[in-house]
Amino acid sequence: MGDVCSRVSDAVIIAHQREKDGAKQTLQQHLQGVANLSKIAAAKLGLDDAGELIGLLHDLGKYSKEFQDYINSALGNIDSDADDYVDAKGKKGKVDHSTAGAQAIWDVLSQQGQLQSITAQILALCIASHHSGLIDCLESNSHTPAWDKFSNRMRKSEDRAHLEEALSKMDEAIQQRFQQLMASPTLHTSVINKLTDIGKQNKSGALTASFKQGLLVRLLFSCLIDADRVDTADFESPVAAQKRLKGRYASFDKLITRLETKLASFKADTDVNKIRKQISDHCLQRANSKPGIFTLSVPTGAARRWQACVLP
Repeated sequence: MGDVCSRVSDAVIIAHQREKDGAKQTLQQHLQGVANLSKIAAAKLGLDDAGELIGLLHDLGKYSKEFQDYINSALGNIDSDADDYVDAKGKKGKVDHSTAGAQAIWDVLSQQGQLQSITAQILALCIASHHSGLIDCLESNSHTPAWDKFSNRMRKSEDRAHLEEALSKMDEAIQQRFQQLMASPTLHTSVINKLTDIGKQNKSGALTASFKQGLLVRLLFSCLIDADRVDTADFESPVAAQKRLKGRYASFDKLITRLETKLASFKADTDVNKIRKQISDHCLQRANSKPGIFTLSVPTGAARRWQACVLP
C-alpha cells in the first residue's frame, strides 16, 4: 500500500465502511463472503468452481492504491489537502475495480486452447459486467462498424485496470484459493459440459441452443450479482442479516396450509366478496384438472364491473 493508505488504515484493504458505526469490511472478508455465496448458488447449476472463482475475483481491482485512495477520501479517512495525497482519478464509479478480476481469468485460461477461451470469456464477462449489467461483446451503431468491445476490455491498460498491482497485493488466502481454482480440472470442464449438454438436448436448431446457452451465462452472472448484493447488505445491516433465512425456508406443504388457512378466514359478507370467493373457488377446482394452459379473465380493479355483469 502507499504511504497514505498505510497511515490511515494500517494497511487494511477496505471493501466497505458502515456509515452507522464506521466499522470496516476488509476486501478479503468481502471477496471470501461473495465467493462462498456465489458457489452455493452456482452449485445448483453444477458450476461450483466457476461460481466461487468469479465471486473471489469480482472486486480484485479494489486492491489498487487508486481505489483505496478514493474510498478513504470518500469516507473522510484521509485529508485530501495533505501534501502527500494523490487524488484518485474521477469520482464514484470512475475507479475501475471490475476489469482486473476479469483479466486475471482471461489471461490464463484463454491461452490454454479454444474451448478454454470460451470458459474464460464467460467467467470474465460476468466479472467485468457486475456493476453495469452484462456488456455487449460486440458493439456497433449507425456511425461506426462493429468492434470487439470484450477484447478491448481485456486489453485495458495497467494504469486503468490495475491487474498487476492487484495481484501483487492480494491477501495470501485469496491468492492461494485463486490458484487452486484456476488449477481445478472441473473449472473448465463443468462449463463446457453444461454448454454441450444444452446443445445436445436442443432439437429446435442452433439459434435456440445459443439462446439457452446465453441464459446459462445469465444464470451464472445472477449468482455473482446476488452474492455480491447479499454480502454487502449483510455487512451494512447485521440485524437484518440475522433474520435472513439463507435457504432455511418452510416446506411447500406448510406454506400451502398457511395460504389456505388465510383464505378460509375471509368472509363472503358483501356482494363483491362473494364474487371474489367464487373466483377463488373456481381456481381451486381447476387445480385438480390435468396439467395444461388455462385462462382466467378477471380485470384488475374491476370488481364493481364484475358485480354488474354477474349479479342479477
